[in-house]
Amino acid sequence: MTRFDTKAAALALALGGAALVASAPARAQSLFNSTPAPAVEAAAEQAAGAATRATAPARKAVAKKTTAKHAARVNIVNKRGATLVELAVVSKSAANAQPQVVAAGLLAGKRKTSNLTKNGGCVYDISGEFDDESTIEVSGLDLCRDGTINLVE
Repeated sequence: MTRFDTKAAALALALGGAALVASAPARAQSLFNSTPAPAVEAAAEQAAGAATRATAPARKAVAKKTTAKHAARVNIVNKRGATLVELAVVSKSAANAQPQVVAAGLLAGKRKTSNLTKNGGCVYDISGEFDDESTIEVSGLDLCRDGTINLVE
């Protein structure tokens, strides 16, 4: 393989263009008026394979960005003077979602971490009641953005 072929393959890899790699053997044929040498063909195939491998992680990264997010955990912090009797969340994105109790009997000043059901999405409606007969209701809270529920007066 000549120095020009090596540089052309490296340039094709740097530019990420499969078209440049695929056209390298054709240029070699027209320059030499014969079939390309096995070393040139091997270098072109190797460069094409490397270009394919180089773009594979980029495709995976794009796939990760397009997958739906789901909240996995929620932290509940009771900053009130009353004990939390029960706190339930309901997913707004899951069809036929049932309320899930994430905390019960949480004393004043205490915190708890609870796991959420899988594939529940990010947006939840929250409802709860305290032992002083007060209630809390929040609609459309994004638990992916902030996985902490602070219960305050």
